[in-house]
Amino acid sequence: MGFKTGEDNPKHGNGYKIQGENNPNWKGGLNIDKTKYQREWARNNKHKCHIRERKCRIKRQFGITVEQYDEMLKNQDNKCAICLINQKNYPRRFAVDHDHITKKVRGLLCTQCNSILGYARDSIETLERAKIYLITRT
Repeated sequence: MGFKTGEDNPKHGNGYKIQGENNPNWKGGLNIDKTKYQREWARNNKHKCHIRERKCRIKRQFGITVEQYDEMLKNQDNKCAICLINQKNYPRRFAVDHDHITKKVRGLLCTQCNSILGYARDSIETLERAKIYLITRT
């Protein structure tokens, strides 16, 4: 149960805020009014939410900050590390390429180049065979 106002809770007297199950705005430990406010704020501030989510995701997934990402992009002359397409001419942010075993970040790649490495399972031998295949069949 929660706290009640008035005569049901003489210790706190009239006007004491109802908490817990007895509050119509309280469900499962979440205050519905607060949740509504947060959703409305997120709807009205999509850009701020996107920036915050990006910061958290990059840090959680790769252990780098947005500033480190930007520095890596600058060090790569704003180009994909493999195909050299410029970030300005590309519709999405470059992917953070990393070693799936050591988790070490290697660089920034466009989606296509990142997919090539993923499909090859980061195998140098597979990529060498693909190179030979292209050379001999073209």
